[in-house]
Amino acid sequence: MELIHIIVLSVIQGIAEFFPVSSSAHLILLPLVMGWEDQGIVVDVAGHLGTLLAVVVYFRGDVKDLFVEFIRSFPTKKVPRRCMMLLVASIPIFILGYFFKPYIAMLRSAMVIGIAGIVFGSLMGIVDYVRPKTQKLPTMTYLHAFLIGCGQIFALIPGASRSGTTITVSRWLGYARKEALTFTFLLSLPITLAAVVLSFFDAWKEGVALAEQSLVIVTIVSAVVGYGVLALVMRMGQFITFIPFAVYRIALGIVVLCLSYFKLI
Repeated sequence: MELIHIIVLSVIQGIAEFFPVSSSAHLILLPLVMGWEDQGIVVDVAGHLGTLLAVVVYFRGDVKDLFVEFIRSFPTKKVPRRCMMLLVASIPIFILGYFFKPYIAMLRSAMVIGIAGIVFGSLMGIVDYVRPKTQKLPTMTYLHAFLIGCGQIFALIPGASRSGTTITVSRWLGYARKEALTFTFLLSLPITLAAVVLSFFDAWKEGVALAEQSLVIVTIVSAVVGYGVLALVMRMGQFITFIPFAVYRIALGIVVLCLSYFKLI
């Protein structure tokens, strides 16, 4: 794959990961539309590693606090509440992701992306419109964390959007937009880290050179772009709705279905 294609895909990953529009869908669709060689799962995972680094840097204060709280809990053997919330929310996708991993690649199709974009985009827009609540994260219960984690399961479907599904459930449960964004991005840490480690391990066993230049470029570019977009999204979350993103996802889904129906992609 040419260097310019790698850079474009990295920029798309950095943007789409933090807007609730499904980065996986855009990474699959762009090569199809442009007639490029499919970059493969390993390049996608390198992009997710970059955006993972962006989350760690942006939320470095929260990440440090979580780490310190966890370490200090060893003598008491009582896991801190915030760590437990993230753990409880991560359990559903860890379990389902493990069992469905062999089938995920089968979903990398334009038809699946189009349908998922319309369905989950519509749900996100409707919920955001009818549930203008203002609950804060300190009031979150373990049941709410688990339900948000269940919403994250749908992210296994390309086009569903991990951030979009978790935001949708968070908003349905009554959390303010910025609170929903914060929990969504912190929740990305354990699942993305696990996915990156497992995917790179599988690639290493298959003899893929993980230190090759293209993967390093993808990681760096997606991290830099992702950090800037993440900072923008967190500011925007204070005064905009998610409806524009829902409209975009529905429109994109319709276009993708049409192109797929006429066998143009």
